[in-house]
Amino acid sequence: MPFSPADLRALRKNPVFRHLPERLMSTLLRRANMQEFQPGEMLFRRKDPPRFVHAILAGRIGIFDDADGQDRLVEVVRPGETIAGPSALLKEPHALTAKAVDLARVVRIPAADIRREFHRQPALASGLALNLIAHLRRSLVQVVNLKHRNSTQRIGHYLLGLADKRRGAITLVLPDDQEFIASLLGITRESLSRSFRQLGSVGVQKKGRRVSVADVERLRHYAQSSKSEVRAATGSGSV
Repeated sequence: MPFSPADLRALRKNPVFRHLPERLMSTLLRRANMQEFQPGEMLFRRKDPPRFVHAILAGRIGIFDDADGQDRLVEVVRPGETIAGPSALLKEPHALTAKAVDLARVVRIPAADIRREFHRQPALASGLALNLIAHLRRSLVQVVNLKHRNSTQRIGHYLLGLADKRRGAITLVLPDDQEFIASLLGITRESLSRSFRQLGSVGVQKKGRRVSVADVERLRHYAQSSKSEVRAATGSGSV
């Protein structure tokens, strides 16, 4: 599938490629290709050799741990982000499996081309480093959520991510079903339903996929509170 001007503009929004000289961009795209992935379609499997670096232009990609035969969602990669960079640079097999969550459009750049230019081009090395730093930051947030926040606080942070920078009273539409969200947050579906009910005490109401938040700042204060403050706010010790 050829690259359209809109594809190239979208790729330039990716931190890895944002500041690359035109000549370098042309070099990297010479053997690259655009591919569409249907929901559930595999980009790569755990233990596969890294053949491409994947730049996401549209849709979302789920990163799964399936070492024991069961898919466990680890992370969701969104447009403007890149996956498989570390595996490509280290020439090591993929540690996890990647599947499309939605209909996704992905630019696939041969890993060998990325490795070659990484050692020659500081702009590319810098972009890949920024991508890795962003990934490590997200991973740190996930660790904090799992170790220090209960299920209702994790949902609160998830909702705040959907709210972005909006304030006051807002209405959100959940992009995924309850099973997917529960897997993303590391809780059971039953805990998710129970925790949504408990969030009613801080002004959160859910009906289907529509969630109303009475006050974003109140939700943010709750999501960042200590465990004792959470119990006082919701009357619960849920985990």
